Amino acid sequence: MEDSLLRSVSGNESANQKTSTSTIPQNLDRIIKNQFVLKHVVLLFTPVIVMLGSMVIALILYYYGRFTIENDFITYVVLTTLTCFFLMAMISISLYEELDQQLLSPLHEIIFTARAINNGSINHIIDSDAPQGLDSITRAFQSMQYNLNNSIKQHENVEKRKQILYAGIAHDLRTPLTSIIGYSEALNAGIANTPEKKRRYIQAISTQADVLLHLVDQLSIYNKLSARKATFPLYKVNLESLIRSYLDIEGDSLLTKHVHVKTKLKSNIYVMANTDEFQRILTNFFTNSIKYRKLPESNVVISLCRNPDDEEEAILSYHDDGPGVEGSKLEKIFEPFYRTSEARTKTSNGSGLGLAVVAEIVSIHKGRIQALNDNGLLIKIYLPILKSKEIIK
Repeated sequence: MEDSLLRSVSGNESANQKTSTSTIPQNLDRIIKNQFVLKHVVLLFTPVIVMLGSMVIALILYYYGRFTIENDFITYVVLTTLTCFFLMAMISISLYEELDQQLLSPLHEIIFTARAINNGSINHIIDSDAPQGLDSITRAFQSMQYNLNNSIKQHENVEKRKQILYAGIAHDLRTPLTSIIGYSEALNAGIANTPEKKRRYIQAISTQADVLLHLVDQLSIYNKLSARKATFPLYKVNLESLIRSYLDIEGDSLLTKHVHVKTKLKSNIYVMANTDEFQRILTNFFTNSIKYRKLPESNVVISLCRNPDDEEEAILSYHDDGPGVEGSKLEKIFEPFYRTSEARTKTSNGSGLGLAVVAEIVSIHKGRIQALNDNGLLIKIYLPILKSKEIIK
């Protein structure tokens, strides 16, 4: 009934993730070998190098008569030994500092972050300035944090939407059921003691039963659409023709409901659409305008044009002269069972699913929907336009 928590990544992204993951051990192996093992080998050869250097210096001094075995040998050995120890100490300190900076500190940071995540805190950020060789590990860990954080937020959002959905279902089912039970008990108790009263009570029961049936139908449609279980074919459709055809069929019915429609439709705009589902969108729009208007008549303008910011996108606009919606609530009107005011919480005002169904249909058409206030409610649907070569096919 709700959107899945995690979207499946594309094949290329999966391949890149596998490649990146497989390079982590190789990078770590290389950094240990190249930066630490080889340098420790150099450390081991330091005494040998110093000894050889000292011997060369001693031979040069001996050649010029500045060095004698009897008088200078002990001094030579002591100086050579001290020099070896000094150089080994300096190299060891340097290697340890580099080891700590290049390997130990980043690993400690990763371990600390892993423990924080295990304790429920996923907002701790790993330092992004990791040394070469460990940067792939930190990037993989940061990617895991990002995906995990998104998953938790999506899960919380889904749970919140479920609570709203269940509360709406319970409320909207309870109202007509209570009414049906009340009229049924009145009939059984003999309160309707005249044929006229019986007729009115039975009519009321029938009306509330129709409300229940409509609610169940809308809920079933929304359930299938939101779970992407509803499958309907998409065809190449001329949007102008589709809208005019709908208005030709429903025009008389709209007039009897005091709805006056004007159109501003650009021609030759083709999209991939399902005619029946698109007609459902228009029907839901008109139903909302009629239910929530404050005047005895409704004036509606339907426009169709290309998006001036994107020529490959069509904009279908539905604009009525009703009361509109508070700016802070515009984004929520496409949520299931959301009503903009307490005055609209009665089931007779609608199932609360009409615009939610519209949003799901638009999403399946690979479009997007937007609501604005402009002396009434203005709803815009953005749909990808077929290219000329796609129309010819």
